[in-house]
Order: sequence, then structure tokens, then C-alpha cells
Amino acid sequence: YTSAFGYIAYFAPYLVDLEGNLVPPSAGVAGVAVARYRNTGFQTPPAGAKFPVKGVIDVEFKITRAHQEVSNPIGLNAIRVLPNLGVVIWGSRSRSSSPYFKFVNTRVIVNVLMATLRNAFHTEIFSVIDGQGILFGRIKETANSVCYRLWAGSALFGLEPADSYLNVCDESNNPGIDLENGIVRLDSYVT
Repeated sequence: YTSAFGYIAYFAPYLVDLEGNLVPPSAGVAGVAVARYRNTGFQTPPAGAKFPVKGVIDVEFKITRAHQEVSNPIGLNAIRVLPNLGVVIWGSRSRSSSPYFKFVNTRVIVNVLMATLRNAFHTEIFSVIDGQGILFGRIKETANSVCYRLWAGSALFGLEPADSYLNVCDESNNPGIDLENGIVRLDSYVT
């Protein structure tokens, strides 16, 4: 299974909980993701030795470094037992067919951006589409503000904001027929 936009990720193997039961890894992965997002930001991958999986004592079967070198590039994220570290997630790739969404944290960053922009424009939904570009300017300014906050928080890549994002809302992406139908477009590009 694949997803062009990175909405699928595989983590394996099953985990052994504190009572000796085999359980799917999804709850453990979600717990690590939330812990990482709270401590280091949503732009970090839900993996690594700093955040071991809680509430488990082992894995169903061992994945070695050799196994992982073959399986990780095709999108299988290993959960491993590492000496003195515990049970840790040792990969964070999505099953995307697109190089843009190769990693889980990239998908999360874009989800946060899309949701934040969607919520930021509730006040503009019934605004008048003027012929002077005022609405276009407000939309672009709002999008730039959202992207700047993501850049300042290290969620976007680039030395300067201009290297990290570009928001377009003008006549070039808003043809007259769409404006007549009440449709205004913002194209947001991020790195």
C-alpha cells in the first residue's frame, strides 16, 4: 500500500505489553509522537532514542540493523529493543510514492499548515472581492504570518523566510470567472 500524499506509515513488529500480550504498535507510536511534539515540536519525527515506547517490555521479533537497512528505504519503520535504551521506534518514513512526503513529520508539518490556514480565513469567507487587491493582500499577509511562525519554529527549511515559503494570492491564480463565483485562491509553497 502507498499514498501519494504520505498518509500511510508502517511500524513493526507488534509489541509485548506489561502483561505479556502482543499489541499492535499504533498506540505506542501515537504516544511517542505526542511526547515528541510536546517536548520538541510537531516538526520532529515520532522516533528516536530520547523517547522510548512506554508500557511495553519487548517486541514480537527482533529487527536487526541488516533487516532495517533493507526494509527502512521501502517504508517499514522498525521498532527495536536497543541496549540501555529500551523499546524505541527507529524509523519515521511514510509509504508515500512522492519524494515530497517521504517522512511522517513532513506530512504532519503540511497538515498543521493546512489546518492553520483553513482556520485563519474564517473571517474572510464572506468578504467583498474588491478590484483593488485589498482582499488578496489580507489573505497573503495572513498566510505569510502563519508560514513565518512555522519557519521561526524550525518547521520550515531555509536560512531566511523567503527561502522557506511563498504565498501567492493575486490575479495570476485568481481568474475573473472564479472571482465572479466567489472563489479566491491562495497557493502556498513551503520547503
